[in-house]
Parts: sequence; structure tokens; C-alpha cells
Amino acid sequence: MSIRRLTGGCALLLLLAGGCGREETGPIAVSAIGAAPHLVNPNLAALDAPSAYLLDAAAQGLVRFDAAGEIEPGLAQSWFISNDGLHYTFRIRRTEWTGGGRVTAEQ
Repeated sequence: MSIRRLTGGCALLLLLAGGCGREETGPIAVSAIGAAPHLVNPNLAALDAPSAYLLDAAAQGLVRFDAAGEIEPGLAQSWFISNDGLHYTFRIRRTEWTGGGRVTAEQ
């Protein structure tokens, strides 16, 4: 085994070990190339990268994927899919907007 390979392996082990044993808390810094992000409706226009990252961090969907890739509830408490697979009915769980006020289906 060469010294170079041994040194590279040791450096990799030190990097991997440095992340063990500590639980990270606090905000996570994210950098994206582009203009300042804007909270916009993604159904009205395509999002640039900064706005997409902001939306992903701040918004919650009706459902989401868990770590295994399975669908789990988000804002939806439950949902029903029609036999033909064309119609989805979601039952929204009771929740409130950050500034107060109940979230309704119409919103």
C-alpha cells in the first residue's frame, strides 16, 4: 500500500468521524445562483432555483415522501382515489396559518 493511498484513507476517515456524535441544530445555510427568492405561486409561472428552494423550505404539500420513498400525510389527514384514478379527494387536517387563523379547503 502506498503512502499516498494510506494518507488519503486516513483523511477520509477523519472527515467521516468528524460528523459523528453531534446533533446539528439551528438554521441551515443554502446558496443558490440567481436573483433573490420570491414567494410566488408555482402554478402561475416557472420558478427560478432560489425561489424553488424557498418554496421547498417554507411550504408543505398535501402529502410527502418519507425516507423510504413511501407517501405519507402532509397537510392531508387522509385521501381517497377514485376507481378510475382520475379524482383525488383530500381531507385536510386541522391546522392554522403562521399568523393565526384556520386553514380552510377553499384557501
